[in-house]
Amino acid sequence: TWHTLSDSPEWTKAYVDRAERMVRRDLNHPSIVMWSLGNEAGYGRNQVAMKEAMLAIDDTRPIHYEGDYEVLTSDVQSRMYTNIPEMLEFAKSDSPKPFFLCEYAHAMGLGAGSIGDYWDAIYANKRLIGGCIWEWVDHGMLVEDDEGNTFYAYGGDFGDQPNDNNFCIDGLNYPDRTPHTGLTEYKHVIAPVKFAWKDQKNGIIEAENRFAFIGLDDYDAVWQLMRDGECVQRGRLDLSGIAPYGKKEFTLPLKAFKGECVLQINVNQAFDTLWAERGHEIAHQQLPVSNTCNVTLLGDDELPTLLMEQTDEAVFLDGEDFSVIFDAKSGAMLSWVVAGNDMIEDGPTPNFWRAPIDNDIHYKKAWLNYGLDRLNPRLTGFDVERIARSAVQITVKQKWGADMLIHVIETTMTYTIYGNGDIRLSTDFAPLTKLPFLPRLGLQMLLPESMDRVMWYGLGPHENYPDMHDSALLGKYAAEVADLHEPYERPQENGARGGTRIVSVNDALGVGVMAIYESGYGDGFSFNAHDYTDQALTEAEHTPELEGCGMTVLSIDYRQGGLGSNICGPEPQEQYKLFLTEPVNLTILLKPYNRQLGEMVAMSKVRAK
Repeated sequence: TWHTLSDSPEWTKAYVDRAERMVRRDLNHPSIVMWSLGNEAGYGRNQVAMKEAMLAIDDTRPIHYEGDYEVLTSDVQSRMYTNIPEMLEFAKSDSPKPFFLCEYAHAMGLGAGSIGDYWDAIYANKRLIGGCIWEWVDHGMLVEDDEGNTFYAYGGDFGDQPNDNNFCIDGLNYPDRTPHTGLTEYKHVIAPVKFAWKDQKNGIIEAENRFAFIGLDDYDAVWQLMRDGECVQRGRLDLSGIAPYGKKEFTLPLKAFKGECVLQINVNQAFDTLWAERGHEIAHQQLPVSNTCNVTLLGDDELPTLLMEQTDEAVFLDGEDFSVIFDAKSGAMLSWVVAGNDMIEDGPTPNFWRAPIDNDIHYKKAWLNYGLDRLNPRLTGFDVERIARSAVQITVKQKWGADMLIHVIETTMTYTIYGNGDIRLSTDFAPLTKLPFLPRLGLQMLLPESMDRVMWYGLGPHENYPDMHDSALLGKYAAEVADLHEPYERPQENGARGGTRIVSVNDALGVGVMAIYESGYGDGFSFNAHDYTDQALTEAEHTPELEGCGMTVLSIDYRQGGLGSNICGPEPQEQYKLFLTEPVNLTILLKPYNRQLGEMVAMSKVRAK
């Protein structure tokens, strides 16, 4: 920085020489959009001299320099990690120079958040011309430990001092160029084709070409009407003739179907190119159509009798080929056995902690100060009531606090157990003190290790979070628990699937647990399913250190907090922060599930009242 401000002719000549060499070297590369006067290097007379020298060689490209805050030399006004409200203030300026984010999203570990929100703002404001994500690839080195496990090492792993720890692990790709979820999200956000309803009632959609110079003639487009994750109608769209920045309307012969319907459009390469084969996906999008509820509710007279025995120690419930036991001293559901199969090892238990992601680093301290990683319950109420011949309601009230700290959250869990084996669980979360925004708010269950397969109807197929879900599609998906893990070089929260209406976790024979969303935040809960605990994930520094727990850990969250870019950029936007300032409720229905007996979505629509 001192050199750029220096009056020394020697330093000015050195900077000018470097600028000239750069321009002469790269002059004929079409990928060069602007010439830069440097990065994070102050501002002074040497930048002025460099610009003059560059323009003498090439006056066809604009000059960029973020450090020129008064925009005296740079042809664009530029900033790093400006949050969206501040960026929109820059957009209001009547300056003839455009505004550019030379860095705006930090793709370190899980993230970055709000890429779609940034680009919504950029497309909506003429002065905003775009931005750059930091950065392309993680700079890890593939090494092998003493046990033969390979992993990507980072700062400090070689005895190097000083070091930046994992701050070099901050890209959209793993070191081997396998994409992170952040790159999948980014591809979707900047896709060159977008669709929107023009007249939903009459089935009219509008396609928009966001290319600046070419049409869409080389692309195939297919639309599908999806009902509850299944295609019930399909057709093709002719995208030819849509000029750059042009639009075209299509009228689709959509039929009316009961259930949750979305219109899904996929755009692919129609021909082989130098960079992609025919069929390569360019864009995908879903537009909401309808959500007509067709759930069948079973009344008391349609359900088997539920037997109950209550002692000072426990409550024993027996129904049609199942039993449930509650501990009267702790309020815990000790056992849930269906047809001789153990459904749970432990839980459901309220959960407020996630293994901090890299972008959580600055508020992790506040979470630890409130003990969110080590909260313990104190039972304040345990009530049992028979509400029908076929149903018993058990209410468990608890206050949660860490050792030597105040209680911070109160939960009221109301279980309604029915004679057919359904268990409706309604959980109220209430704050007992002023809290920072939270990492997560939900429930956690420990399931038998054999339950290592997951099916869900919700957003997927990849992980998604409140401010990183634009690329996810509503559908039916299946995966093994191990495949839901995203192996970030420094282990951290990963693998959540939001907007989930139904999830089932089962063994190889199809026996397991189904959780159905009934009410809470938005259109569904967020779930994780892993073979390790949150605590193990928190403590591990490298992938080989992450040890399994011999169970399947199922988290069902009212919400998770947003991701943001706060390791060196903005916090999550306010709408993505998870605040608990007043009581909120999450209600789910737990059902014993055997995939041999029927289809998942159909089974979920038959419930006890």
